[in-house]
Amino acid sequence: MARNTALTLFRRNQIYSHIPVTKIRDWRVLDEGANAAETTNLHQRFDLVVEAIDRLPARCREIVTLAALQGLSNAEIAVRLGLSENTVRVQIARGLKKCVEHVRMCGERA
Repeated sequence: MARNTALTLFRRNQIYSHIPVTKIRDWRVLDEGANAAETTNLHQRFDLVVEAIDRLPARCREIVTLAALQGLSNAEIAVRLGLSENTVRVQIARGLKKCVEHVRMCGERA
């Protein structure tokens, strides 16, 4: 279930939220009414996505992080890093492909 959810996250057209992670209320705090299995699954999915991003090469990881977590456009990333927009697009595509491969590989081991 965690593998499929993580794959779904990487396949979405919109791979980022306009809400910064620091603004998400109680995103890592257990809710008293939450089901333990659901909470564990959520943490596993989050950890799997973080692990996939951490395994990317440095430049690719930086670009994917700027796009996915900070919500910057390709043009904004290109300007910030002094790269062409095409390079940014290619790095995002490669990064997402590698993340999907990592998630699939982890799912096969489970």
